Amino acid sequence: MKKTMRKINHEQKRNIQMKSVFSLNIIHSGVLFVLMSVSVAIFSNNLIAQQSGVADSQFRLARQFEQLGQYEQAANLYKTLYGNYPQNYTYFEGLRRNLLRIKKYPELISIIQTRLQEHPNDIQLQTQLGDVYFRMGDEVHAYRVWNAILQKYPRSQGVYRIVASVLLQNRLFDRAIGVYLQGRKVTGEKTLFAMELAQLYTFQQTYAKATEEYLRFLKKQPYQFRFVQNQIARLPLNEKTFRDVEKVIKKWIKKYPKNYALRKLLAGFYQSFGDYKSALSEILALEKLSGTHRLKNRKPGMDLYQFALDTYREKEYKVSEEAFQKLLEEFPDFSQKDRAVFYLADIAYSTGDFDRAEKLYRQVSQQYPKSSWSLEASLRLGDIFLNQKNDPAKAIPYFKRIIQNFPNSRQKVFATFHLTDCYVAEGDLGKAISVLQILLKNSVLASGKTRSLQDEAFFKLAQLQFYNKDFKSSMKDIQRILKNSNGKYDSPFVNDALDLQLLIQENKEDHEKALRLFSSGMYLKNRNLYTAAVDSLVKAVSLDSHAPLADRALLEAGRIKEKTKDWYGAIKIYELLVNSYSKSVYADEALNRVGEIYEKDIKNFEKARQTYEAILIQYPQSVLADELRTKLRELEGQP
Repeated sequence: MKKTMRKINHEQKRNIQMKSVFSLNIIHSGVLFVLMSVSVAIFSNNLIAQQSGVADSQFRLARQFEQLGQYEQAANLYKTLYGNYPQNYTYFEGLRRNLLRIKKYPELISIIQTRLQEHPNDIQLQTQLGDVYFRMGDEVHAYRVWNAILQKYPRSQGVYRIVASVLLQNRLFDRAIGVYLQGRKVTGEKTLFAMELAQLYTFQQTYAKATEEYLRFLKKQPYQFRFVQNQIARLPLNEKTFRDVEKVIKKWIKKYPKNYALRKLLAGFYQSFGDYKSALSEILALEKLSGTHRLKNRKPGMDLYQFALDTYREKEYKVSEEAFQKLLEEFPDFSQKDRAVFYLADIAYSTGDFDRAEKLYRQVSQQYPKSSWSLEASLRLGDIFLNQKNDPAKAIPYFKRIIQNFPNSRQKVFATFHLTDCYVAEGDLGKAISVLQILLKNSVLASGKTRSLQDEAFFKLAQLQFYNKDFKSSMKDIQRILKNSNGKYDSPFVNDALDLQLLIQENKEDHEKALRLFSSGMYLKNRNLYTAAVDSLVKAVSLDSHAPLADRALLEAGRIKEKTKDWYGAIKIYELLVNSYSKSVYADEALNRVGEIYEKDIKNFEKARQTYEAILIQYPQSVLADELRTKLRELEGQP
């Protein structure tokens, strides 16, 4: 029994040992399998990474070949890449592009047809196939492919655009137009492809048809009015094509007589091409439209006012004046009548009718006293009396009114500047200086927020002190401007201040008498005492011909002679400057003035030519050189 039990125990023990060995073998095998699997995975990933890295390198090299124009080498690399990665569209596109360049059309057709077997509904591929046929000269096959696409997708707008695009790439403009028109007919949408057709017709210089398409587009999308207006305005029309386009727009207006956008488009069309009379006629017709046919935000008279303002800005004063007059007559309730009258006054001023301008500015000032335009009118009235009628006494009340009624406005600053000019014209330098000094304490300027105005005020004060021969005070005011500038010369008054500073510094110590005479001359010029001004400036030169200001004094004297239309007197002074100070920085400018007097005032074109040529010979580095050559070319053919 014991033996039996021992035997059993021994066998069980042996079985247990066998199981343990078997389990260990399984564990070892499992570990080995896992290790092998991990190794295979690592190897596979490394292989994929290596292949990907190779592909990336090949792709970069292919792109480099393309950039260098080596299309054969690029195509070979793309062929390898596409063969390895047939689903990669980038590689296919690179291969297609370069095979086209090297004209391997049969090979490319085969590649596209193979790809179409996998992507039979790829419209882009199908159009590309037709493109290759066309390039290789097989037009019949190409058109067959493109027509098949259109027949397969007859109502797809995108398909028509894709096919038309490839036709345009091959400069088949008439065929592209045909495709767009076919799409419009099949779909029944009369405005479909209007912009595409307009651009194609413009390219073909059939501007009437282009305009027709722009109007179709506008009819469907009236909010695109400004865009359409600009496109039509840019058409390079001649006399015939202008009338052709005009007929098209008029035909549409006849068809849609109450369409606001079309009528306004015709007015803008006339205005763009300088037919202002016709434009005004259309604007007046436009103003007769009312109710739902007008744009919601356009009040009666607004289009006429805008047209009048546009033509005013274009300096078409005659038609602008007529438009403003019509506005005031036909729209008595127009909300901006003060502006209309003001611009009428400005037109009269710009055309030299100062009596009429004065009357109209007075009307603005009296009828609309609380309007900001009344303030502007007062400034203009003062300017007329000061600068046009040389009557500073009558100008002063207008400027004083602004200063008193608008103490913290920018207009007060401008009025003060003009007021000082009045006092200068009257010969009262002390009062002019006092007014400016008070102004500089005003909050508008004292804060320093309006630097340009502050600089202008300080410069005017520096000039007045200079005229008063108080050179020390003048230099102090100049320093204030330069201090404000912080080394930046973006203000024009900084450069003027530096110029005045240099004039004083160069002449104050050793040439003070000449400087004082120069100062007197410039003061007399500002008082409109021109004869006395010239005498003072010329005397400064004769008294001290070595003064640094001598050449400048002669230049200023010549300018005054020109202002008084003493042409030969001006020429004499300019020639004195050139002969006495041939190395002066003003010498070429003085000779240029002589040439312009001969050309524009005396009408002696031969003398003008000789003078301009003399400048180019004597001063070849002159900044005026290019301008002078242009003048000489313009003088060719003159007697």
